[in-house]
Amino acid sequence: MRESLAIKVGKFQNNYKLIFILLIFFLLDVIKPLGFSLNTEFVMLGIIFLSINFSFPFSLFTSFAFGILRDIFSPLFPNFSLQLVLLSLFIKYLDRHLPPHPLSDISKAGFAILGYVAINSLLRQKLSLIFSISFFLHSFVCFFLIKYFLERWMFNLSGR
Repeated sequence: MRESLAIKVGKFQNNYKLIFILLIFFLLDVIKPLGFSLNTEFVMLGIIFLSINFSFPFSLFTSFAFGILRDIFSPLFPNFSLQLVLLSLFIKYLDRHLPPHPLSDISKAGFAILGYVAINSLLRQKLSLIFSISFFLHSFVCFFLIKYFLERWMFNLSGR
């Protein structure tokens, strides 16, 4: 009984850690400290990490909540809640249909970023090839960095 309680407490703490990180990502997206030299959305990358590593109900609810938060602070382009929920559903769809493989998380992230670019282009009714390629490359590199540091911090993968 104690082991199951410890596992539940560990999962609960990881949920809080991830929500805290997503709030930091939200602030980075709103403030844009790097200006427009970095073409990525950190909340979207956090939702991809969340959807790959956490349960479906938690990832769906969190993606909807942060989408609503982005809608409130982004009056120029609403529909972030729809985009992030569709992204979470798409990753869970890939999770069911891609065979387990060491590179499956990488391929899920790549497909999710491409799906996000496609959804974003459809909703804006405009496709910029150079921006889309730049967004994909920046997001993919940032996702690897985020994945590396979050896995070490959240799952205590210190390598010792």
